Amino acid sequence: MSARVLSSTVIGIEAVPIIVETEIIIGLKRFSIIGLPDGTVKEAKDRVRCAIENSGFEFPNGEVIVSLAPATIPKIGSGFDLAIAIGILSANGAIHPSLISGYTFLGELALDGTIKPAGFEVASAIMIKKDQQSTLIIAKGSEKWLSNIADTKIISVGTLVELLSILRNPESQKFLQPEIINEESDVEDYQDPFIDVIGQQAAKRALLIAASGGHNILMIGPPGSGKTMLASRLPKIMPSLENEECLEVSQIYGAVRGYGLLNNEEQDQKIKRPFRSPHHTTTVAGLIGGGPMATPGEVTLAHRGVLFLDEFPEIRRDALECLREPLENGKISISRAKFRLSYPSRFILVAAMNPCPCGKKGIISENKEKRKFSSRCECSELQIKKYAGRISGPILDRIDIQLWIPLIPVTEIHADNDNDKKEASSPTATQTNSSQLNSKQLVKKVRTIQKDRFKSSLKLNSNMSSSELKKYCSLSKESKSLIEMAVTKYNLSTRAYTRIIKLARTISDLEESADIKPAHLGEAISYRVQI
Repeated sequence: MSARVLSSTVIGIEAVPIIVETEIIIGLKRFSIIGLPDGTVKEAKDRVRCAIENSGFEFPNGEVIVSLAPATIPKIGSGFDLAIAIGILSANGAIHPSLISGYTFLGELALDGTIKPAGFEVASAIMIKKDQQSTLIIAKGSEKWLSNIADTKIISVGTLVELLSILRNPESQKFLQPEIINEESDVEDYQDPFIDVIGQQAAKRALLIAASGGHNILMIGPPGSGKTMLASRLPKIMPSLENEECLEVSQIYGAVRGYGLLNNEEQDQKIKRPFRSPHHTTTVAGLIGGGPMATPGEVTLAHRGVLFLDEFPEIRRDALECLREPLENGKISISRAKFRLSYPSRFILVAAMNPCPCGKKGIISENKEKRKFSSRCECSELQIKKYAGRISGPILDRIDIQLWIPLIPVTEIHADNDNDKKEASSPTATQTNSSQLNSKQLVKKVRTIQKDRFKSSLKLNSNMSSSELKKYCSLSKESKSLIEMAVTKYNLSTRAYTRIIKLARTISDLEESADIKPAHLGEAISYRVQI
């Protein structure tokens, strides 16, 4: 007796169909799984046996052979449990083979027959959506990852017994209804994420520009100046994920969840702008992706969000140099002996570093008695040069905004606290000025302009092509003279030249200007050459 059941696995973050063939042979009581299964798949033998018996069904009294085809593709994860169980029940006569035709089964089985999420649901749903030839069966609880996938037949079930009941009675099937989930409330749209940030007006302006056009930013300043705090605000001023973006992020996190690489807290990042902040000791594989199965790294987990790299010069040089491809092309390619994978990596890089090894460069001490000012930094010029030299020119060339973050004077902190007390005692303190847009609303407005320009919500000024640059970024004679002078004076590369123009385009959009004016271009140049 034999049976054929459809399931799926992932290569990278893309799902591929797998045929689960089950054969029951009269003979020794044995259970084997073949077809390049990993350790998790091999352990399915015990999970499936217990789940079948505890659900009230009889397990075959003979040799059970399960073949996962194609045999040349490595099989990973616990998602094959459900398909294997259905194949065994069909081959054993518990359910007719015609009732399981046209379904793709994906789920992990608990010992009592409960069906649990496997992690590859989003990728599998996208695969099903492309061919429209099958209905996806998943575990209850996985719906939150698939709510925004339309035109796909998806059924969620809780137990093995419930699944067989649904298969035997097709009229009782209830398909998952797609819906668009908005992660934020209207109230949050009126709360400026920068409201509790004291001072740092230049940094707020730079982050506003970066969020609007998708530009990379490097913040340089002494410890305690607020670089990390400012970086954490960036995702909060970015608009909510569009439906297509949400699908991309869900697919990435679902695939990585299937690999078992995310903890429970990170599993809820399906519809939020990702904010990834790896430690500066991270490896190349951790940052870019890699390992035996070429799993995605931090640059892919930050897709459509923010990648924050603190202590930028302290990161391994080989890991930093691997950032060139994702920063330039929005994707990363990983090659192995038997396969080559490409992952999406379109993110905003926010890098932060100290100005010198001791971090005190730029901090001035005042001797009131002698009326003299002296620097607190004790690093030599050679040490400072060597420290800054850890970041190569090609990497700096790909960072559009390079900004100095000064320490906030204590008098300014006290003044801000006093203002808070006055506002709290004012009866009009909670009123919102609807005529003035906050940071997040400004970013939304600028991105709407870009959406109308490029006819796509996924395209931003920072990733314009050469033809789009010529079409949307024409310069006046005065502006051309200004940028030519800057390129000559500061010996800027062609890449820096185009990135300055793209940045100026975002600044002009922020000012609601159809043309790039010299003032916009001058501000863009200042972000490139002031450090």
